[in-house]
Amino acid sequence: MIAGAMAALAVGAGAMSGPGSGVTLAVVAGVAAASNLWLRRHAGRSPQRPQDALTAVLLLDVVLFSVLVAVSGGSTSPFSPLYVILVSIGALALPPVRAWTIFTATVVAYGAFFLVPGPTSMAHHGDPMRGHMAGMFVAYLLVGASILVAVTRVGSLRAEAHAHLQAAQEYEERNRRLAGLATLAAGAAHELRTPLSTILVIIRELERRARDSRDVADLRAVRDQVGRCQDVLAQLAGDAGLGLGEEAQRFDLVDLLDDLREDRRPPKVGLVIEADDIEVEVPGRLFLQVLRRLVENAVAASGPGQQVVVTARADGDVLGVEVADEGPGMPPDVLRRVGEPFFTTRSSGRGLGVYFVRSVMEQVGGAVELRSNPGEGTTATIRWPAAVVGQPATEASA
Repeated sequence: MIAGAMAALAVGAGAMSGPGSGVTLAVVAGVAAASNLWLRRHAGRSPQRPQDALTAVLLLDVVLFSVLVAVSGGSTSPFSPLYVILVSIGALALPPVRAWTIFTATVVAYGAFFLVPGPTSMAHHGDPMRGHMAGMFVAYLLVGASILVAVTRVGSLRAEAHAHLQAAQEYEERNRRLAGLATLAAGAAHELRTPLSTILVIIRELERRARDSRDVADLRAVRDQVGRCQDVLAQLAGDAGLGLGEEAQRFDLVDLLDDLREDRRPPKVGLVIEADDIEVEVPGRLFLQVLRRLVENAVAASGPGQQVVVTARADGDVLGVEVADEGPGMPPDVLRRVGEPFFTTRSSGRGLGVYFVRSVMEQVGGAVELRSNPGEGTTATIRWPAAVVGQPATEASA
């Protein structure tokens, strides 16, 4: 498009210029065509190289266009306002900083015709013409700047709309996956609960009748494994978000978090809970499911003698809960993937815990943040909105 416009301007400039300018105009049109052909074929496919190439070609076109303007009358050329073509292309195809660079180059080139001594300068003309020429220059500044501002603003709004659309699509996809997991977990739990319970009843009866200690030990091992299967089904159902419809209730935060102390964990990993003495209004079972997933991950990452610290604080009506471990931490490439369905770095993990936490926090309008560095442990923070409702009743009445 630039080469075509340049060729048309060259023809027009040739009609207005004196004899002997044909070679100059032909060279200008040829260089413009060659530069644009090079841009089309050799700009490359990476995000940065096309921008560099287009910026260079547009700056070259500013020079070539200035030659055409000079040949056709300089500051009095009827083609001079068409610098705006180059500005428009830059605004549409380049980032704002580069687009403003192109605009600045056109202003310098156009302004030079008014300032450089010669037949095209403003000083060469009478007062009425000077006013007209100055008005043309000011008009160009206003039009060019307005185009840049408008186009870059439209581009920014389009980018924001695209980002919002992409986020909405990702949110919808996560909800679709969550619904699928919930259906799968519910079906598995329903189909397997009865046979597993039957197996447990039979095993207990066999244990009662067994006389050989080795048989008793084997039966206990089988019973433990069946119990583990039941736990996996229960956790899978929880990970799939089967508690999302639970009604919010009022709880004493300290008492609610004390339930975490009763969960099984390696005896050599400590659990420290620090909480504000406040009342919260949350769906209790779902809230604890979220925290249990985070605590389970923290415990799994911890070694003997290390601690997992749960800290719950009120920030206005928002409840912030932080779960920190002293484990090995995670490198950035692993941290970026945490929360993807079925992504896990543990051989015994299912890769659904953090995915479940993210899904729940999105459902309630909250947020979850993970921070980790190799050798420095991992900290998971959730912010549950509109959860803090006041001080405990006993304290409030005191």
